[in-house]
Amino acid sequence: MILIILVIALLLFLVLSILWHRGRLLKTIVCSGLFAVAIACSLTLMLNDVSHLGMKTVAVSTTTKLQPTINPKKLPVNLLMYKQLGTGNEKIYLYKPTATTKIHHTDADVSASTQVVRSAHAKTATVTVTKTEYRTKNVFWHVLYYGLGLENQVKQRHYRFTVPTNWKVVSASQLKRAQQRLKHDKPAIAQAMKQQVPPLVKQQVAQAMQKDPTMSAQQRTRVMQRAEQQAKQRVMQQFIDKALQ
Repeated sequence: MILIILVIALLLFLVLSILWHRGRLLKTIVCSGLFAVAIACSLTLMLNDVSHLGMKTVAVSTTTKLQPTINPKKLPVNLLMYKQLGTGNEKIYLYKPTATTKIHHTDADVSASTQVVRSAHAKTATVTVTKTEYRTKNVFWHVLYYGLGLENQVKQRHYRFTVPTNWKVVSASQLKRAQQRLKHDKPAIAQAMKQQVPPLVKQQVAQAMQKDPTMSAQQRTRVMQRAEQQAKQRVMQQFIDKALQ
């Protein structure tokens, strides 16, 4: 709207300055008023560009649950991954909301900031995105700036990742090295599974039998299967922790 007012004021000023020949005093007053309107519109646009005249800031936050960045089938560990940019001081985090298979990333912009918090109370990983937006202060400014695309412009964006303590936060280069090391350690992993899993399973089954001596054969089978799975995960986690160091 302000651009329309500016254009109309300038056109009327030019037309009247050229074609109005009678009533010099009235012509001077009207043309001066139109010129003043054009100047006021120009100054308003300039001040909005410099200091966001007529705008206020509003913070809007959204929280999204996350799944591991890398599919656990490819690497059995919950992790949040980041990439280092430039000299390594700047990072973008790669994250995957639970409702999609698409990987998102934080903005690599000076107005964006990121925080990663490990929480013993967090059951699932989440990201809270807080956007600080510019909005017009009232109806007057909204009508004046209508059509300029100034509403909801983002001033700054803050990402807060909250992850459980059993999650890993690693760089892309760390992950690549870890995958190569795990591939190299396959024989050692198989040997460790063979040596460590049976005693761990035997121990857990014995503890379960001690708690419930009347356990049926079917129940013992389920306990053994669950214990074996947990033992394998435990052994695998040891190698993953070493690889990610």
